[in-house]
Amino acid sequence: MTAAPRTWATERLDEIVNGPVTILPPVIQTLRLGGLDEWGIGWIKKRWQPPPDLLNVDGSLFGGYIGALADQALAFAAMTVVPADRVFRTINLNVNFIRLVELIRLPSRRSWWLRLGRCSPCAQRSSERMGS
Repeated sequence: MTAAPRTWATERLDEIVNGPVTILPPVIQTLRLGGLDEWGIGWIKKRWQPPPDLLNVDGSLFGGYIGALADQALAFAAMTVVPADRVFRTINLNVNFIRLVELIRLPSRRSWWLRLGRCSPCAQRSSERMGS
């Protein structure tokens, strides 16, 4: 996609951008995290719309999926710069949730957006009990 050194990783990124979903690893297919839209040296762009059955009852996205998406995005970004003779693995990923994340559909758009903040009465009651 971009003028980057050709490595196993950049070739794989191009395959993911241009290929069918079936080229994604089985775990990514199982979690339904999808692929990649674009990439360049040090950056990636990904759009993902979670199926409704992945949402919590209040419309928020399960935190484990946010962590999995972060891990996938960071791996894709690392693939843009990893040397040809190296491989990598996530050895530590820490996600701190300081606000409720809720997926909302904007009336004028056909996509989902993340909204941060206290979005539901349930979250408000929880924070009030905690004294914040």
